[in-house]
Amino acid sequence: MMGKKTSIPRSVGSDHSISKAQSNTQLSTEELDLQKSLIPEEFHIIKNKGVLGLEYYEDKYTTLLEDSEKKLRIFPSMKPNGRSEVIQLGKVMDSMLKKAKVDEESLQTSGPTQMHNMLELLKKEQNIYNIVFHELIRQVSVDCAERGELLAKLRQQYVNLLDRIPRQMKSLHNSMMAQRALDRRLTDELIQFKNSIELLMSELFQVQEHDQKVIKDAKYTKTQLARALKETQEKTNMLEEYRELYELQRRRLEINLGYLTEERDLWSSTTYKLAEKVIERNKLQLVHTLYLHEKSWNQVVRHFLVVLATTDTSDLAEIQQVTETWRKSMVHFGEQLEHVEESRKEKLRHCKTGLEEWHQYFKTKVFVDHTFRGVPRDEINQILNDLISWEKMIIEELEQFAGAMLLANKETLDRTTYMQQKWTELGQRILERHQNPAGETPELDKMKDVNRNVTKLTQQYTRRMEGENGVASALMSLFKSFEPLSSSLQAEKNKSTKMQESDWLIFSLLLPEWMDHVDSLLKLTDTSHSEASLNQEKPHAQLTPRDVFKKLQKWILAMTAETEKDDIYLTQDLNNMHKAMVQWMVDLLMILTSKNSSEVSEDTTTSEFPEEEETSQTIKTKLVEDAEQLARKLNKFSLLISSCCKTIVEDLSQKTDVDPDFELKSLETVKTKCMEWIETCNFILSDITGDAVSLKLENQIDLDNTELKSSIQEKKQSSFKKHSKSHDKTEPDDFTAEDSCTSTSKSSLPNVTHRLNYDFMKIIGHDANIFQKSIKVKEEALSPGCTVSVSKPQTAKAYEAFNSLVSLDNLQHQLLLTELRAQRAEEITANLNEQLKIAQERLLELEQKLENQLVIIEEEPPPEEDLAESMVSKMGSQLKKAFKSKKSKFP
Repeated sequence: MMGKKTSIPRSVGSDHSISKAQSNTQLSTEELDLQKSLIPEEFHIIKNKGVLGLEYYEDKYTTLLEDSEKKLRIFPSMKPNGRSEVIQLGKVMDSMLKKAKVDEESLQTSGPTQMHNMLELLKKEQNIYNIVFHELIRQVSVDCAERGELLAKLRQQYVNLLDRIPRQMKSLHNSMMAQRALDRRLTDELIQFKNSIELLMSELFQVQEHDQKVIKDAKYTKTQLARALKETQEKTNMLEEYRELYELQRRRLEINLGYLTEERDLWSSTTYKLAEKVIERNKLQLVHTLYLHEKSWNQVVRHFLVVLATTDTSDLAEIQQVTETWRKSMVHFGEQLEHVEESRKEKLRHCKTGLEEWHQYFKTKVFVDHTFRGVPRDEINQILNDLISWEKMIIEELEQFAGAMLLANKETLDRTTYMQQKWTELGQRILERHQNPAGETPELDKMKDVNRNVTKLTQQYTRRMEGENGVASALMSLFKSFEPLSSSLQAEKNKSTKMQESDWLIFSLLLPEWMDHVDSLLKLTDTSHSEASLNQEKPHAQLTPRDVFKKLQKWILAMTAETEKDDIYLTQDLNNMHKAMVQWMVDLLMILTSKNSSEVSEDTTTSEFPEEEETSQTIKTKLVEDAEQLARKLNKFSLLISSCCKTIVEDLSQKTDVDPDFELKSLETVKTKCMEWIETCNFILSDITGDAVSLKLENQIDLDNTELKSSIQEKKQSSFKKHSKSHDKTEPDDFTAEDSCTSTSKSSLPNVTHRLNYDFMKIIGHDANIFQKSIKVKEEALSPGCTVSVSKPQTAKAYEAFNSLVSLDNLQHQLLLTELRAQRAEEITANLNEQLKIAQERLLELEQKLENQLVIIEEEPPPEEDLAESMVSKMGSQLKKAFKSKKSKFP
């Protein structure tokens, strides 16, 4: 029974075969022992499962039956021994070629070109032939493996040859297409070149036409230019003639101006001399003293205004220099700080890059799919070297926040702070000297605002320099987090301990935290907010030296403009006050000269016209009011100058060794001359009005100062002595003030028994004028022709009684002459009318001449001599009018 195969008979339908469709079949479920074939499964032939039986073999293993379902495939079979296998393979090849549509002449154009479509079809056909060759080789290999192997090798070489042909064709096609594209491009460029040549030819033609046009225009312009040059030459000659004429006219006007200037100076000096003569003739010593006080005050104040302006200019220049030095220091310091911070950022970026690389390494090679694969020894050494270099970098950065570099930076900031204090002190001194009338300094608030910004900028630089913006603490915390792992890796390197998986896991988890820490350090490096504001998340505005210096420069310019404007206003106020004081003295001199002239002409008569008395009273009242206004302005201005220049004078006195108190005394002279002028005005106005006048002041100068009082008293005594000496020279026969004083002192002695027989006595009045007083009683008539005689009055009450008697006598005399005047009234009226007309015409002519002369003189601002000249002219015209009015009253 061994080797003999027996089978159960099968039904008739068992020989029929069917084609199996490929849809939704899986060969993986069939555990076949046959070698796999390249023939598609749709062409396989299998047995019918419905009619198969069991097959068994007569051997010792007959009890083990094999399931026929495991060997159901007939084509391609494992033992192709018959012709049917070859016939079936031919049918499969025909059906596959038919399905691939190889024999059809019309090809589908699915590719970019026909060649591509042909190559696709060849590829499909080659695949079919490859399958058939493979199956044939498999069938041949069953009988002879070597023959099959040779056929397989031959088939493979043939396949390689066929594969190489399409590739060569494709490369040839690509080269051909590239050549065609190149040819097309060259053709396009050639066409474009031809078009460019045509365009250039057209442009050349246009340029030639334009050139011809430009040549014609140039010829026309040349002719026009020649004509214009000719006209210009003619106009130049004419202009030269006009210039010569102008020079002649200018020289003539300069000569006339010189004559007029000499005439003006002559009239000014003459007027000034006449004013002095008038003052001397009328014995107006107080007016002369008043003029001297005003002149001295004006000179001293003008000197201190120059000192004030000079000091302001030097202080402002020093402020500008200090602020410029501060700007350069801060800019240099800021650049150094930015350089250090940029270097720190670069190191931190390098550290961050290293951390990212190690994080990526641990993520891809150490902990893969939650599995620890270990860290090589070289990588451990590299990690240790990186950590050591990072720690060294952190230590270097931390050393910049302490030590010599910090001290040098602090010294720089201390110098800038000293500069700030210096310009603040100078600015306060300038602003204190130039306060507004309310005592306020508007620019002081701006200076405080600027100083706040400067202080804020310094604090920001200090925080960045010392690392108080969070950088120092962040670097320290990063260093502390590096230190334990560095120690562990060092121990690993020395083989004293070994790092476990948990340690490497902790290291891999720390890497992202360190990267975030480095990112925060990069953000904090160039910031200037404090750690407290950073924790509280307060908004912070960072300042720059350029913005702060712009505000500082703007404040300096505003303060400079305000100071210069204030100095100009002070000079203008001084000039206006000088003019007002001179004008007031002119008005005062006019009143005093008219008063003295009326006393000379009518010493014993009273005015018959009350209107003149009212006008005179009005003028006196206005004079007093003007004096009060001038006194207030003078007092206020003197106080202002004293307060402004006090610190300047004190500094000058400390710097000078020769007579250090000279400037202080000169500054006190401002107050002294002011009070002397006011006291002299009080004397004069009291004499004019007949009442005690005291000019009211808002802020009167403190006269309790002993030095000021003593200086005023000394000047009074010196003026009294000068007046007495001048009076002694004019009247040598009279006694001097000293003789009178000694005589009176000797007569008052008890031992003196003889009697002094003198007729006059010299008296110094309250206004510093010296006049004589008769000792003997002298009788005189009330009026010329009157028989009644009385003693000459010596006191004010006696003068009033004497005037009353004179008035009674005049009334009696007027009653007698009333009838005579009534008869002569008509004749006098006619004569007066004619005389009045003649006088008016004469006055008009004189006024016209005087106005012509004043127009010439008033072309330039009149100096003191001009004011005196106008004073004398006004006095002369007033005297003429007064004289004519008196003359018309008493023909």
